[in-house]
Amino acid sequence: MRPNTNIKWSIAHGKYTDPSHLRHFPVPEGVYVSLVAVPGFPLSKNIIYHPTFHALHRNIRLTREFIKHRIPRQHLPSALRYFYSQNPRVYLPGDPIVDLELEYTDPDPYTNIFLGVKSLKHHSKSFTNSKVHLSNILNRPGVYFIIACRGTTNNNTRRTMQRHEESLAQSLSKRPKNTVSLRRNANEPPAKRRY
Repeated sequence: MRPNTNIKWSIAHGKYTDPSHLRHFPVPEGVYVSLVAVPGFPLSKNIIYHPTFHALHRNIRLTREFIKHRIPRQHLPSALRYFYSQNPRVYLPGDPIVDLELEYTDPDPYTNIFLGVKSLKHHSKSFTNSKVHLSNILNRPGVYFIIACRGTTNNNTRRTMQRHEESLAQSLSKRPKNTVSLRRNANEPPAKRRY
């Protein structure tokens, strides 16, 4: 929650391709990822029509309030309520994550307005009209919310991903609060808070 931490919304069509089922990579240093869709399942496009999401997608201050669970749950689109649950599907630096395929293009002009990786800190968007993998977009420190389907036709893969995320959720809840830090070097003393 440091003021200089970047927060990004990545909105794309997503799927686990056959090679990506087997390809994991560690979340890079300084990167925190929350995957909105349930592993192995599609995600409704309705989220991009919700007024609270429109505000979150434009406003870093409001998104910080969301991260702190200060927006009433009932005001959130249903797809974002997972973040307030026991399993926020959060991946921390060093956690292994499957290399989801992401496509940032759509024939619908309204949907295309949202597709891309939007930086709330820099008010910019990247990866528009492209097809890449998750490992390509996690290229700078910050918090990434990945809004994309995570579908697969392979039931074994779906169950494996669900067990993996349940295990991550359990380990996240057991970690001491002070180790979940966005500081680049966790050995440095925390900076003094400025008011």
